Amino acid sequence: MTLGQQRVSATARHIFETLRADIAVGRLQPRERLVEAELVDRFDSHRPAVREALSLLTQLGVIVHRPHKGASVAELSPEEITKIYDVRIELECLAARWMPLPLDAAALDELESIQDAHSTATKHLRYSEIFRLDLLFHATLNNNCGNRHLADVADLMSSRGLQARYSVQMDEKHLKDVEHDHLTIIAALRTSDTAQLVEAVRSHMTRGARWYADRLQKQLSV
Repeated sequence: MTLGQQRVSATARHIFETLRADIAVGRLQPRERLVEAELVDRFDSHRPAVREALSLLTQLGVIVHRPHKGASVAELSPEEITKIYDVRIELECLAARWMPLPLDAAALDELESIQDAHSTATKHLRYSEIFRLDLLFHATLNNNCGNRHLADVADLMSSRGLQARYSVQMDEKHLKDVEHDHLTIIAALRTSDTAQLVEAVRSHMTRGARWYADRLQKQLSV
């Protein structure tokens, strides 16, 4: 069951989304502890909401709980990142292949609106906003595949690879490549070309997987 299908309090959802973004852009590093009392103070909240948010992050594999140490940001090896992206690539390509084309005009307008905002965030290097809009772009794209179960699993695998993203979020060239890839995907949707769409999705996902794994490997070897 995905976050969108669960009954989650507004406060817990806010804490969840903020911490998820913090992990993606590197404000929270792998193995960094998440102390309930500190989170309660940070969000001016209460323990039940914090625990609910941490539980959601745990379900997604973004954080882990260790005996006597509490919650901390999960750490992925380059090999694990590659395996996650191998699955994610196939899922998102399958979603593209199953997508009924031509896409509904309102759905295409929604994707273009998300990408316009993503391009603006990229131009001004608003990293948290770039992350949020990238997730939204992929989730919205996959939701048009005609199979909500496939879309849900693709969304889950997207979250599983979250810890890798901080290593390249600050790289402007990578961000521009992502923007270009998104626009190529939209162009394929405009022409209702399934083969081009699948190839654009595969190229985009493969590029990202290589960047994340390579950059993390370099960090670990320093």
